[in-house]
Amino acid sequence: MKDVDFIKKWEGCKLTAYQDVVGIWTIGYGHTGKDVRQGLVITQEEADTLLNNDLWTFRKCVDVGVTVDITVSMRAALCSLAYNIGCGAFSKSTVLRKVNAKDWAGAANAFLMWNKAGGKVIKGLENRRKAERNLFLSELPASENPFTIRQEDKPMLPFIAAALPALLNAAPDLIRVFGGGEQSEKNAKAAEKVVDIAKAVTGETTAEGAVAKIQTDPAMTEAFAQEARAQFLEIEELAEKRVAAAREFNKADEPMFWRVKFVHILSLLVAASALIAIGYILVASSDATERSMALQTLLVVGMGGVMGYWIGSSQGSDKKTDMMNK
Repeated sequence: MKDVDFIKKWEGCKLTAYQDVVGIWTIGYGHTGKDVRQGLVITQEEADTLLNNDLWTFRKCVDVGVTVDITVSMRAALCSLAYNIGCGAFSKSTVLRKVNAKDWAGAANAFLMWNKAGGKVIKGLENRRKAERNLFLSELPASENPFTIRQEDKPMLPFIAAALPALLNAAPDLIRVFGGGEQSEKNAKAAEKVVDIAKAVTGETTAEGAVAKIQTDPAMTEAFAQEARAQFLEIEELAEKRVAAAREFNKADEPMFWRVKFVHILSLLVAASALIAIGYILVASSDATERSMALQTLLVVGMGGVMGYWIGSSQGSDKKTDMMNK
């Protein structure tokens, strides 16, 4: 069964008793208990028997605790977690609560919380939790897997990322789409389109070959720049898909009443609290430096809020688009 092989891999087998990272005497495949003592030695067959007996207990713990239908891989991952942290901890865990709520993303991420022993993060536990998380999700259909990477969300391929700076230098207009640094990494599909244009113009089959020609041949540089300008709108549309998705998410966020959403109420409460605190300092404080700092804070927060709305928010971006289209 999946849980047996998985646990054997991560527990390892030691036929002589040893103390684990928190000093508990352990033997076999992570077996602990009053029967384990210093100097105890067992055979491989006895280690396998201890594992099977222990697993029966932890499988029962999982089967009693889980109240929804789960896959074989999910059960194996949960058994591995319970085997490692104990039934008592498992029964009270966020992992189990999220599983029973069918919150697969929440449950998968909650595995990662169990990465400490003796109050310290243990690298081995971190790796095991990640492996359990992957096993937990492995049999979910892609449509139900919250961590499925969609084609448009795949990170930029290394050879495309390497080619992009030279191509942006040859066609400066494209900087309006890609910007720089992190922003470029977000526009992987648009970058693929730019590289395809470069290969088509130069007749090369690789990004490296296309870049080399564009960098050394002025005629190729000009041809690439012209073709990039000709297809600029299509490149921009590929890059804008993420913005469009954010806008759709914003529109789908239902107002609590009229057009006011929860985020608006929360923002207003935070802003009101800050304004009251700053106002109190301005009125009640006799310290000129304190009043000056409060006034500066008020101005900076106010300007930051306005700029953040217009530059960074989906709603602000949506409004800017509407304004430009009028």
